[in-house]
Amino acid sequence: AKRTYRIGYPAQIIYVKKNVTGGDGSSWSSAFSDLQQALTLAANTTGHKQIWVARGEYKPNAIVDRNASFNLPQNTFMYGGFYGNESSVDEQDLVNNRTVLSGDLGILFDKNDNSYHVITANNVGSNSGIDGFIIKEGNANGAAIANQNSGGGILYNTTTGSNTLKIRNCEFLQNNATQYGGGLACIASGGSSVASSEIVDCKFNGNSAALGGGVCGQENSGFVNTTIKSSTFSTNKATDRGGAIANLLSDATITDCKIASNQATNEGGGIFNVYSSPTITNNVLWKNFKGAYSESLNYNQISNGST
Repeated sequence: AKRTYRIGYPAQIIYVKKNVTGGDGSSWSSAFSDLQQALTLAANTTGHKQIWVARGEYKPNAIVDRNASFNLPQNTFMYGGFYGNESSVDEQDLVNNRTVLSGDLGILFDKNDNSYHVITANNVGSNSGIDGFIIKEGNANGAAIANQNSGGGILYNTTTGSNTLKIRNCEFLQNNATQYGGGLACIASGGSSVASSEIVDCKFNGNSAALGGGVCGQENSGFVNTTIKSSTFSTNKATDRGGAIANLLSDATITDCKIASNQATNEGGGIFNVYSSPTITNNVLWKNFKGAYSESLNYNQISNGST
């Protein structure tokens, strides 16, 4: 059954609905039509915020600016799956009210002009999350500087403090990165910063990267803790290692997931671990493979480098 994150304290609600004009985000009838307006208001508002987004497709920018991204502020939960008249998060309908965040900015189906990251979450603190979205067509094929080569769907990066990003009921679809995490990259980039993530009831389909086609946790400087529960990974691809998931100098707990038909060119068709000691419990790993062909001789579910 669908479950949503409960933040446990009062929060200002900001509303977003396409084709509403002149709104200030204070209600469905006076909603913002542009998600970026809601995120800007949330970033400039103290306290805890929720952004409720009605069904439809939203893009970070109306013009081709590959740096454009939906930037998630601190203390903000963003919910999709609404029709546009609800009064409770319990009324989310993810089947009939598909809410899509797309990085396909310019020529449709041409990844060369897509956003580097559909969503960016930098130093989000401990009270931010995303629930009920389809996140697709990000293409992180830029320079290593500023991680433009990682996290086509979501780039989650920390440089300071202890941070937790909560992701539930989301689908990551056809995102790409030339380095880490086609769907989601969790990166600790500063000192003793902590990048924790909780990924629950999500789907990762058709994403690609060099390391971690679906998800990659990478400690550059700091600590990465990734928890993945009750999620599915299918047809994701790594041009190097970790077709579905790569854990690089990071801790991971993976429970009750289905990881099937993912591919890595070198190692870890399903999961690749290096200098990592993940806890992997009660999962189904099936027909993940390394190399060019999905044959039984090439099946490679989990591969460990140094641990």
